[in-house]
Amino acid sequence: TAGARVSATVRAATVRYVVPVLPYEDEGAGSPLATTHLHGRPLFAHAVSTVHEAAGRDVLVTAPVGAGSAVSAILDGTGARVIEGGGSLGACLQRVLADVSLDGRPQLLVVHDPRCPLVPKTTF
Repeated sequence: TAGARVSATVRAATVRYVVPVLPYEDEGAGSPLATTHLHGRPLFAHAVSTVHEAAGRDVLVTAPVGAGSAVSAILDGTGARVIEGGGSLGACLQRVLADVSLDGRPQLLVVHDPRCPLVPKTTF
């Protein structure tokens, strides 16, 4: 059946988890989503922790141009790999696709929107 084929493809795929840190306008000055906090941590840091704990894998994090170092510093010790570039979700995902090695296996990207950081771990 079609469902069985999709399931087999997913099992054979190299799964990559992506958390985009998107720029937004804050009082007229562009700044990364890192300025929005929940319990003292940026929303994207919660999202990275959730994915890492649930999937047991490193997470790719896209950062706006010029914000890579700041995002890396916030995520220090999480095993996240920060990829800088892209001013929109589409541009961020294109940047990830260009950067990810296609080792001959299908790639499956799971994107966790950091604006919803409290998604249950069982989702992943």
